[in-house]
Amino acid sequence: MSKTRIYKITSAQKQWLVRAASRNQAIAHVAGQELEARVATQDDIIGALDSGIKVERVKQEGDSQ
Repeated sequence: MSKTRIYKITSAQKQWLVRAASRNQAIAHVAGQELEARVATQDDIIGALDSGIKVERVKQEGDSQ
């Protein structure tokens, strides 16, 4: 059996206690229950940008910024 820890995951409205082997696994577990992801349509992008939502970029290994 692999070693696990209990991680406290928090959002602005809720908190969770998740037993997992890593922080990333714990976050992914909660995200899978709370979030939905799909490829954005052109209309999704236009609507979001018009509402002031900015596109965020995930940092890749080796990125200097």
